[in-house]
Amino acid sequence: MAGIGALVPATSVAAEVPVHRWGLGLESGVMKLQDGAWDYSAADQFGRLRLGRGLSRHWSLHLAWTQGHVRTGVDTRGASAGWSFDSQPPYRTLLSQPMLEFEHRLSPGAFISPMLTVGLGVTSWRVIRTGPDDVGWFPEGETISGYDTDGNEVELSATNPTLGFGLGFDVTLGRSLHLGFGGRYQLLQGNDRDNVGMSENWGAEHVDANTALASAWAGLTWWMGSSDGDSDGVPDDRDQCPTEPEDRDGYNDLDGCPDPDNDGDGAPDGRDQCPQLAEDHDGWQDDDGCPDLDNDGDGIPDGRDRCPDQPEDVDGDTDSDGCPDLDTDGDGVPDDRDRCPGTEPDSLVDADGCLKAVPVSPDRAVHVAEPAADFTLEGVAFASGSADLTASARAQLEEAAAWLAGEPGNVEIRGHTDAAGDAEANRALSLRRAESVRRAFIEMGLPAARLTAVGRGEDSPIADNATPEGRAKNRRVEIRRLP
Repeated sequence: MAGIGALVPATSVAAEVPVHRWGLGLESGVMKLQDGAWDYSAADQFGRLRLGRGLSRHWSLHLAWTQGHVRTGVDTRGASAGWSFDSQPPYRTLLSQPMLEFEHRLSPGAFISPMLTVGLGVTSWRVIRTGPDDVGWFPEGETISGYDTDGNEVELSATNPTLGFGLGFDVTLGRSLHLGFGGRYQLLQGNDRDNVGMSENWGAEHVDANTALASAWAGLTWWMGSSDGDSDGVPDDRDQCPTEPEDRDGYNDLDGCPDPDNDGDGAPDGRDQCPQLAEDHDGWQDDDGCPDLDNDGDGIPDGRDRCPDQPEDVDGDTDSDGCPDLDTDGDGVPDDRDRCPGTEPDSLVDADGCLKAVPVSPDRAVHVAEPAADFTLEGVAFASGSADLTASARAQLEEAAAWLAGEPGNVEIRGHTDAAGDAEANRALSLRRAESVRRAFIEMGLPAARLTAVGRGEDSPIADNATPEGRAKNRRVEIRRLP
């Protein structure tokens, strides 16, 4: 064993698991027949040849052939041989044993790994008479007769189904060479014959029908080829995920690990439309896996787009802010029905967005003032964020309705908000509130044909939106008689 010990390297040697590789092993050791009525068997030598295949990092399958013999270890009736290597002629038991074994490594990849073995096979044996000389590994002789456990005279030979168990250690000496050592215990099923041979001399009372074979062994295995446990083309010695195959998607394919989400954006590559570009998770189409640098496609990057989910209308009015200007000239008439979209700020316009009065020249800076509302609904007229009228607001409207009933002409109801929040949401809220007032007037008896509701949103403040008081004044509904 000194030669084998000299082969053992330092523990820095990389322990390679022989997955999907063929291995050829040679073992030697000692074995002893056990569990008979007497202990007449000495311990003796055997050799073993194994052909193995690595199935996974933990499991391998082996076909083994064992050849050996045991000798009689006593020369006195009733004596116990124990694990003695002393032999007493003239009997030897020749054993041949093919086995199919599964081997399980408990610590694959470790320099030294415990291993468990279970196997199934048959054991063929026969007892021969030899002379006093050492006959070596392959003794010859005639099979003798003796007795079985029932006292019948029989030929001392048999073939027994065999179930085996083993415990050992696997030591990595290099990428292909492994050293193993351990012990086995094998059950010889159904044996009822003396398999040591002393019953030939001492009679039926000394039948030693052993039903087990114990052995200790050491050996070397050479694993051919290179290991690739997950069959991904990356050898295990540089495969960072040796049990998971590389997905070969063009991204980090040399590390041996599958990349189910190459760009790490949380969208699996199977449905990621941009597997190499991380999703920006900005609330816009975040499930497609693609960053949306310009969500609304208006040509203005999201980083400086004030309305990233609404495309700029490119109408010549503040086109660089990324927000559509639904009322470009700010006259209260939406662009889609404004027949005069270029009126100057603070100009008085009609329902088509055209000037009722033309401002005088800019050098005089004089504009026609819009007349005051006939009636303004102020204070807490609506529930917060809604268009539901409060009881106090309805009381004010009843007074206004009584007055309007005696006045001729049509009536425009204008809703206004402060500047807090989204401008479009404010415009929609102001329209709903104006409509709520219109419905209330209709319920109070005013003709629906006389009443028009308009939402101005935050576009026509009458006070400073920077203060709570100013914002309160700007939240209002104006009732105006039309000429």
